[in-house]
Amino acid sequence: SEESIRYRFFGMLKDTPHEIRVRYCNIDYDREIAIVAESTKNGKKKLLGVTRLSIDPDGKGGEMAFIVGDKWQGLGLGTKLVDYALEIAKEMGVENIYSIMLPDNYRALSLTKKMGFNLEYLNDGTVKGVLDLREEILEERSIRPKNKRGDFSNIERPDFSEAKGNAEAKKETEAEAKA
Repeated sequence: SEESIRYRFFGMLKDTPHEIRVRYCNIDYDREIAIVAESTKNGKKKLLGVTRLSIDPDGKGGEMAFIVGDKWQGLGLGTKLVDYALEIAKEMGVENIYSIMLPDNYRALSLTKKMGFNLEYLNDGTVKGVLDLREEILEERSIRPKNKRGDFSNIERPDFSEAKGNAEAKKETEAEAKA
């Protein structure tokens, strides 16, 4: 819906600017990951939701953005997508993740708060949610949510070993370059 697009992109997009199209098509697999939920009916695939991670060049922080189709909101799919994204970020050694949201995007604010994000209103009128992913902090909070409404238990966890391997190889190369 127009509202969901406004929440994700902070405004309506009549036409997607070339820079954004290039960014979404030319992914830096060492730093950018998109997790897609889709269904297949009568041989046709339908996009249900997407979560994107963009890891900072130093590998310690990153941004997460997500959108779920209106029909699928409130069923736990967003929680599942965000949970996968956070798990991937932890596996990559990311220490903190942030997400920028509009203050009237109550579903996104509720989801991030439920997942343990600290929310802060910014001067530009947006809300920034920050989550510390270091293991000792996560254990203190015990942020694993319980999925109460939708049953997405049949969603298989994708194999991200190749992305993880690329990130580890990059870190090794950077360490060798510093030595």
